[in-house]
Amino acid sequence: LDQVHLIVLADKKGHRTELKRSGNSWVVNEHYPVNKRRMEVLERTLTDLQIRYIPSEAESKTAMKQLASYTTQIKMYDAQGDQIRSYLIGGTNANGMGTYMMMEGASQPFVMDIPYFQGAIDLRYDPDPEYWITEKLFANIDMKDIKKMIVKYGKQEANSVVLSREGRNWKLKPLFPSSLTRDNEPNEARIRAFVTNILELKAGRITEYLPGRDENEVKQRVPEMHIQIYDQRDSLHEFFGWQALRKNKKGEIIEGQRELYTPRQVIPTYYFLAPNDFWYSFSFTKLAEVVKPIVYFYEESES
Repeated sequence: LDQVHLIVLADKKGHRTELKRSGNSWVVNEHYPVNKRRMEVLERTLTDLQIRYIPSEAESKTAMKQLASYTTQIKMYDAQGDQIRSYLIGGTNANGMGTYMMMEGASQPFVMDIPYFQGAIDLRYDPDPEYWITEKLFANIDMKDIKKMIVKYGKQEANSVVLSREGRNWKLKPLFPSSLTRDNEPNEARIRAFVTNILELKAGRITEYLPGRDENEVKQRVPEMHIQIYDQRDSLHEFFGWQALRKNKKGEIIEGQRELYTPRQVIPTYYFLAPNDFWYSFSFTKLAEVVKPIVYFYEESES
């Protein structure tokens, strides 16, 4: 598996997913961070896949019919673009304990399984890109990797903050001159909780492009929230969020109150915005727990 640089999954319904190595992780269809858990499951499956048995002639005919109608194909390539392996994945056998598979161009199907799992494994080869795209907004960075986090509120600049880490300790300062600057030290436990919650932000659902707005119009709007995270290598992980747009009873497009939309973070060094891209939204109820003004970090804000 170490030689595999690109995995392509496709079915007869038009679904297609490309999983490409990017450093120590994988990227979905050139742009999107991968769901790490699902990718790890696929990696283990590809490594541990084994022949359960060779079906009889009668069962082989059944398997061939199934593979002809219900099939996902996987192709694996090395870093030079040379194909390493290609095979077809069908459904389960009669007792549901194995999965029909066949090498591309072959005529003999096999019943395959993995030794530590009983049941169908075809779902692990899902060719739909949405299955593989992570719902986490910051998928490629952990708390221990953070050097500095800048949180900007477009409509509340005075509450914008810079959170920096020095060893195990966290420091806070206003991003802009602010009347909320305090003489006492902020509550470091709250800073840690804030950073943890930001890293755990997840998209609630995939939605189509913002109704009634094109790319340039969206860019011209003031982001509700802009987060910049610098890791220990000074790579930038970035997130923009705009207040959601809704239609009122008159059909007029207005700003919503409970959701934000964001263009998907693509690779750690910049954000991506394109008309054909996906837009994600997440519940503002969840966001409200972590989007706090500066006073949140001080003892006086406790109730």
